[in-house]
Amino acid sequence: KKLGGVSIALGTPAWFQGPRYPALNPTWDILANYQLTHDTGVYTRVYNQEILSKLDPEQVLFDFEGKTALCFENIKTVPAGFCHRRLVADWIYTETGVYVHEL
Repeated sequence: KKLGGVSIALGTPAWFQGPRYPALNPTWDILANYQLTHDTGVYTRVYNQEILSKLDPEQVLFDFEGKTALCFENIKTVPAGFCHRRLVADWIYTETGVYVHEL
């Protein structure tokens, strides 16, 4: 709560009662394809095309002012450092020049 956590996860756990930002959620199709292939390159390309390209990075940055984007990946099933939260941060940096720090 102190960090202003906002879920950007499609599968937000029931215990998390904070706000959600569904515009940044991956789709079930994106997740299902990743679970079958474990191809981070395809995931990144599709997430960028289907999710991020439809959003205004300045608006997302404004919406997250003073907040922390949360996802709930199982760290045992994804490569170290790979998370759609990081894809969002990289997109914001590329589009706006604002670097988003990991906590």
